[in-house]
Amino acid sequence: MAKSYKNVFLKKNRVYSVEQLMIAYGVTANTVSNWVKEGLIPSDAQKPYVFRGAVVVAFHKHQRSLKGRKLLPAEFWCRTCQASVEPGPEAVTKIRAANGRPMLQAACPVCSLAGANGPNRTFASTSNAALQSVIADIRASFSIFET
Repeated sequence: MAKSYKNVFLKKNRVYSVEQLMIAYGVTANTVSNWVKEGLIPSDAQKPYVFRGAVVVAFHKHQRSLKGRKLLPAEFWCRTCQASVEPGPEAVTKIRAANGRPMLQAACPVCSLAGANGPNRTFASTSNAALQSVIADIRASFSIFET
């Protein structure tokens, strides 16, 4: 979900069809279908789908909250599936960025892509002390780094 859809105002007690959501949000039918796959709950299981306005608004609010939260020390952001994930210790590797700073890269356990778009989590913007602290936490929990 690339857009935030903050300026779309649906009435919470109204029921919307797929076509009405397409017009309100300016998206295609495939996008609404993807929202259902990502967790948007239709009013009933029958097709064509209809959605309560309150459920649609809550869905988008929840999706925005996922993007804004900070990652925990052992979490990585997967650029492909757009989710925070905790990869296994065998999937994490320590690499150096082009500017020489150390970074961690991991294969996503959800979509199984080994960082095709670059590292999923970078520590280039953190201080060296913070980087060492995170590496120590990951080393303690995963035991993957050798000295």
